[in-house]
Amino acid sequence: MTVDLVLKGGLVVFEQDEVQVDLAIDRGKIITIGDPSGMPPARQLLDLSGLIILPGLVDPHCHFREPNPLAEEDFGTGTRAAAAGGVTTILEQPVDTPPTTTPERFAEKLTLVQPKSYVDFGLWGGVVPDNLDCIQPLAKVGACAFKAFICSSDPVYPMIDDGRLLEAMRRIAQVGGILAIHCENQAIIEFYQARLAAAEVVTPLDHARSRPLIAEVEAIQRMILLARETGVRLHILHVSSAAGVEVVTAARRQGQAVTLESCPHYLVLTEEALNEAGPYAKCNPPLRNEANVSALWQLLRAGQIDCIVSDHSPYTSEDKAKGLADIRLAPPGINGLEVGLPLMLSEGVNKGRLTLVELARYMSTNPAKLFGLYPRKGRLGIGADADLVIVDPVQTWTVEAAGLQTKNKWSPFDGWQLQGKVIRTILRGQTVYHEGEFSAGPGYGLYLPGQLGNSSRNDI
Repeated sequence: MTVDLVLKGGLVVFEQDEVQVDLAIDRGKIITIGDPSGMPPARQLLDLSGLIILPGLVDPHCHFREPNPLAEEDFGTGTRAAAAGGVTTILEQPVDTPPTTTPERFAEKLTLVQPKSYVDFGLWGGVVPDNLDCIQPLAKVGACAFKAFICSSDPVYPMIDDGRLLEAMRRIAQVGGILAIHCENQAIIEFYQARLAAAEVVTPLDHARSRPLIAEVEAIQRMILLARETGVRLHILHVSSAAGVEVVTAARRQGQAVTLESCPHYLVLTEEALNEAGPYAKCNPPLRNEANVSALWQLLRAGQIDCIVSDHSPYTSEDKAKGLADIRLAPPGINGLEVGLPLMLSEGVNKGRLTLVELARYMSTNPAKLFGLYPRKGRLGIGADADLVIVDPVQTWTVEAAGLQTKNKWSPFDGWQLQGKVIRTILRGQTVYHEGEFSAGPGYGLYLPGQLGNSSRNDI
């Protein structure tokens, strides 16, 4: 039997260890793992000696803004950036215009984006004050999970009060879904923003001061209490603080079904980046101090952070630049989908902060398990989709914002020198990205309908 592809000589990162072993791939699946003598003949043979083979990343927190405004990011440019960053599956968030908060909008969005995607994808459903009756229909049409804000965000995606949120939690629990929440206390933020408005001088660092750590920690604690009342599976989005992680850890020790994610920018940037990169380092929750960053790494290594995601928020260069004069004028968000894996290799693995196995767990296996995609996604094993990212662990390179695949060419990491580079991304046995070139076009990515009720932190 002749197979489609054999990868030889690479260091393969499995769920428990890393081994130099060959892989045979046929019809989009991994079919053989072993030494060269056990490999079948192949139509294509890739010698990956000196390179590392990781499972393709699963990123459940991306914003591409389809159907509008396309100036920020569309599904084509966004998923090209994903492929260039080693991400083979994305779950795209519902904060768009109009937001994905009804089954009709969900279906419209799916029709629009499916022909554009370079990687496999799923879609979230939104939770806003007036769409509680849409939760069950959104689950039926394929939403992978649900998202809510309890602080102000985009005007088209209003925050929800605790009463309606409690009811939303009950309904999401009934359909076996996950509710993910942006956790910051709105009243605390408003108080400190009012102080900032009265200040004579505003510096970029004041953005962090206007959204203090207690705003995040209190909100996480309150959401855990509400979720406990309803039994819903709760997921805390983009946790920036070690204290927030510890609150979640305490709830899990009491048996509650709650998970959390953080992002590369919270692990490699401190609040001082606001003074250095200004609006390009502005995000919500904000960056924290150096002691917090150090504590986050320790908690990650201890397994208390479930997933590392991009929270890719590609606002336009023009909108971001407004914050150069006054940080308050820039929208919050980090343009980080493409550089997340290299950052974690360079700042994590190469500095001894985590192993390759742990990196694959947090950026691929755990997200796949949490959102019901495992064992098809998130692992390198017999029968799994042949989704792989091949990296050169020793190659040093400089991040150049102008060369990124994302539509808007800015980055708080512009000019950073990193060690560890994505060489090739393979999706279901097909190379989709190789050293700056794309060999599978838009529309190759498959839609992955939600698997509500098919995930648990007990497996993570």
